[in-house]
Amino acid sequence: MVKTLAPHLNFDGRANEAIELYVRAFGAEVLDKRTWGDMPGAGDKLPPEKRGNVMHARLRVGSALVFMNDAMPGGPDFPRTNGTQMVEIDDPAELAKAFDVLAEGGNVVMALHDAFWGGRFGLLVDKLGVPWMFHGASK
Repeated sequence: MVKTLAPHLNFDGRANEAIELYVRAFGAEVLDKRTWGDMPGAGDKLPPEKRGNVMHARLRVGSALVFMNDAMPGGPDFPRTNGTQMVEIDDPAELAKAFDVLAEGGNVVMALHDAFWGGRFGLLVDKLGVPWMFHGASK
């Protein structure tokens, strides 16, 4: 039985920035965060600028979990694709706020608009390069 299936976002040294951004956009709650410098035996071997990079973070966003980390310094070359994240927010004001926060410094592909199926919809890529689809109730 699957316990959970959740997105895991991968960054190259910008996971702390992502956490701050997603807390601001969605009111995310940081449930767990560990850095590469916290790892026993590794902290002293890492360059000082890499010690604060995120080894593991778990956030609660609404009823969902989102995991993230920074690439392991000197670790294996592992694909860091983030796919597209879909967020659904029923309150139109909250939907617009989250969209606007993630749009800051990012690229709006399709502005929030009333879609033909009766909901609000928009697409963007945030400043960290993560693609987002937004969906919500009409105004």
